[in-house]
Amino acid sequence: GCTVADTSRAGEGFPDLVCGYRGKNYLLEVKDGRKQPSKQKLTPAQVVFHGDWKGQIATVKNLEEALEVVCTL
Repeated sequence: GCTVADTSRAGEGFPDLVCGYRGKNYLLEVKDGRKQPSKQKLTPAQVVFHGDWKGQIATVKNLEEALEVVCTL
């Protein structure tokens, strides 16, 4: 039930996905949960973006986590 825009190529730390659901937008940074935790860390640019962003943003590792963010906020 979500609309999803792939923004992974936007650069400068911008999150991978912008999701719309029930009139709200959600920014999601996607990390591969199959990789070692050290390989799932935010890049320096992502850390800056997340720190500066004044709205909602979340890091997720799988579809279930993404749905949890979108359906509970």
